Amino acid sequence: MMVDDVDQDKWEDEAPPVLPLDEEGMFLSAVGGEHAIWEEFFKPESSSSQPHRKRKDTRTRRDRLVVSNRDWQQQIHRVVEGYLTGWKAGIVPCVDTDVCAWDVTFIDFHQLRAGVVAPSSPDEYPNEALARLGYIGTAPLKPAVANTIQTLEAYRQLHHVCPRLSIHTQVQALCRLHEVTFSRTLVNQFSIAYDVYLEVLHHINFRINSLLGRTTPNWRMLNACAPCLYKLEGEAPLKYSLLVNMDGNQSLKLVDDLFRAGATRQDERTGRSDLWLTPSEVDQWKDEVCRPTSENTQADVSVCVERWRNAGPEVRKKMFALFAITGVFVCLCRHGHLLVICDMIRSGELLRHRLRIRPNSVQ
Repeated sequence: MMVDDVDQDKWEDEAPPVLPLDEEGMFLSAVGGEHAIWEEFFKPESSSSQPHRKRKDTRTRRDRLVVSNRDWQQQIHRVVEGYLTGWKAGIVPCVDTDVCAWDVTFIDFHQLRAGVVAPSSPDEYPNEALARLGYIGTAPLKPAVANTIQTLEAYRQLHHVCPRLSIHTQVQALCRLHEVTFSRTLVNQFSIAYDVYLEVLHHINFRINSLLGRTTPNWRMLNACAPCLYKLEGEAPLKYSLLVNMDGNQSLKLVDDLFRAGATRQDERTGRSDLWLTPSEVDQWKDEVCRPTSENTQADVSVCVERWRNAGPEVRKKMFALFAITGVFVCLCRHGHLLVICDMIRSGELLRHRLRIRPNSVQ
């Protein structure tokens, strides 16, 4: 294939063919026929002396993720409709004979099989057709692999009772059940299908909450704990109507993008729960600093605090410079139910976190 010098940078040589896994010693079998096997694997596709070339893929993983997320968002409502009207309702759609079908590998909990899927109409998305049959694809436009909804729901319930059960471990278990070789690609495919399944459940829960009138501001916080927040008719008023506990934890840290290698990945996702306070809401109280009551505060500091290096000001400065988010600050009722939560951005447990959470708890 002839390529001009101007387009030379846009092309690259294809990778040489490699032998199948565990077949590297076929040329040393002493059985004969090694030359015929060599010609079968390494025979050039054309008679030209120049190597076969292909156009270089300049896309990055970040670009592919942005395009994939955009394609999923364009059809997520159709996938939800297919989930509700098809598989959940037990209705099998009529297939249009004029629409081309495609081959799909179906992944169930106990079996792995190949099948054919045909949309019910020409304008139906492939994942919409899969959702009607009880499957979630692993690609937005041309899915070649689909996971059953029962498998995704089983992992969701298992992860709920055992948060340490990762997708990586779940895929390893499926590979052992299906007797196939484990690969990282299978983990990515299951992760994509699981994220889409959670998105479908989120849209369904939003519709249910809208019908039940549970979309008012702070509804989850006001109904998080029945003993603390529900009042009975004729109930005697208590001295303290609500007891809460506020504390911060520095386990959930997020490294700043300035200290990461490569370009910053575009992420347009936002928190969906009204229990999370936005940084702008917390910063309303950043100027409310608690002033010391006495000028001589060194006498109240114990010797252990002075000798503990992790509590020193220099260590805290380095931590605040490295991490964009140093932890979370939560507010719980006396029964352990979460009421409000916010991120601690480049700071520790400051007064502004308590001041911002206090009006929500007083409400």
